[in-house]
Amino acid sequence: MLNQILFPIKGTYYHEADKAFQMGLLNVGYPLEFKIESDNPHDPNAIQIWVNYGHDLRYLLGYVPRQLALYWQPLLEQQNPEYRLTLHKSVAKGKLFRLECQLSMKLNWLQRLHFKWLAFWIRQQYRFKHH
Repeated sequence: MLNQILFPIKGTYYHEADKAFQMGLLNVGYPLEFKIESDNPHDPNAIQIWVNYGHDLRYLLGYVPRQLALYWQPLLEQQNPEYRLTLHKSVAKGKLFRLECQLSMKLNWLQRLHFKWLAFWIRQQYRFKHH
């Protein structure tokens, strides 16, 4: 059974969310991909979030929030972890985008509790900061 966790994408303003929006790729349910960026000078646990359009066209939407990336990077580095990442919410205001993902992944009960609570807290902080 896959557990579902909702979380915002951070840094969409600084990356290519506007280009992906223009291509029609920011629809709810659209598949996304993680890419670990361990050489990131600001965060060694950084995880990028990408959307693909065919084989050659990819857009970096932003990053997994730092608090979640700290725990998720080791899970994603395991050999072939089973997960599905999709766009859950997309709100555009000019070049500002509020994007939220849905991660479906096998987790034990303690991981599920921890990640759901942490993701809920991040979503609430993001909501208060941006409204």
